[in-house]
Amino acid sequence: MYNNMDKNTDGPYDESKVVYNARAKGNICGQPGEKPWGKFTNQFYVKDNKLFTGDHKQIKVWHYCDGFGTIGDSEFKSLINKWIFDWFNRETKTFFKEECDCGDFFEREFAF
Repeated sequence: MYNNMDKNTDGPYDESKVVYNARAKGNICGQPGEKPWGKFTNQFYVKDNKLFTGDHKQIKVWHYCDGFGTIGDSEFKSLINKWIFDWFNRETKTFFKEECDCGDFFEREFAF
């Protein structure tokens, strides 16, 4: 049994009502080079102007955690477009646009 002093801000995962950063991608770990996030991030939904995971945890901070600064331009562009077109659903993209003031970032293909 955990007491409040033993818990992380968003853990243990199963007991938490919120998630921060990469934990919003799901309670999973990817192998090197693996990107299993889409099946989890496609389940995000909005309720009361707040973004939630498919397992009903409020996302407090979103962080891609995809090492964007360590990859070349071509891979970067491809990865960003996966997020835009494959891994975020329409409801999530609308949330980012309207609640986070992301403009039209999620409305078109990313290009340099």
